[in-house]
Amino acid sequence: MAQGVWTIAEQRDGEIRKITYEIVSEGRRLADVLGQELTVILLGSNIKEKAAELGQYGADRVLVADDSRLEPYTTDAYVSVISELVKANDPQILILGASVEGKDLAARLAASLDVGMAQDCTVFAIEDGNLVATRPIYAGKAYAKVTFENSLPQMAAARPKVMSISEPDASRSAEVVDASFTLDDADLKTKVVDVAKDESGKVDLTEADKIVSGGRHERPGKLQDFRRVGRSDRGQRGSFPCGSGCWLATPSRPGRADRKGGFAEPLYRLRYIRGNSAFSWHEHVKSNRRNQQG
Repeated sequence: MAQGVWTIAEQRDGEIRKITYEIVSEGRRLADVLGQELTVILLGSNIKEKAAELGQYGADRVLVADDSRLEPYTTDAYVSVISELVKANDPQILILGASVEGKDLAARLAASLDVGMAQDCTVFAIEDGNLVATRPIYAGKAYAKVTFENSLPQMAAARPKVMSISEPDASRSAEVVDASFTLDDADLKTKVVDVAKDESGKVDLTEADKIVSGGRHERPGKLQDFRRVGRSDRGQRGSFPCGSGCWLATPSRPGRADRKGGFAEPLYRLRYIRGNSAFSWHEHVKSNRRNQQG
């Protein structure tokens, strides 16, 4: 009988990604409702020292798959190892993040396990002992509640920045186990020969708590205010050119509209009007009407 809640951790260059803490925290909540254990799979090379940290977020057990061929991420290697572990242990629920890497992994893994999979979910619940996933459809205009029939494990991917992260509990610890698996080189169709990393020093916006969005031709005198907001309270910003121009500051949510979702907290998006500081909003509206009328 299928038993247990499993999540798949995501790491890059040996550092745990934020989406991992989100799905481990959510996995803990689901496991508590079911009265079952939470297991996390952590894959990589020389990654074992990062496993204990996941216990503070609710993991009961961390299976560490440590192999040089698992760093950097390739779909072939990850699917081979994870599917072997899942088939050997028969969990009831399998959760991973719907990040760029997670979406790539989720589809191939679901096919390998021959199970259904709910993608880009914003809410998870347990009803009658089974996972029920809520996911946006029609570009967020509606929501679908997804259930699983004759499909084990019940597999779903969580939209990043939606699931709340539990406060780490230093008194909690997880059992760290070296996973037993086989990885045949003949099955690995993909080989990473080089990685071109961004060396600009810009922050990773996917990990940001707040985003301030802007663009070119920022009005003189306002640039310092824009930078100050971007740096404040864990805000993240990228580099941007500036010049003269007219901007309209409007509250805006980055990403798709999602009433139940949780994006990086929006501040203000500066919307470009025209590269002339004397150009008024009324002229902008009139210009748009003329363009629409041909």
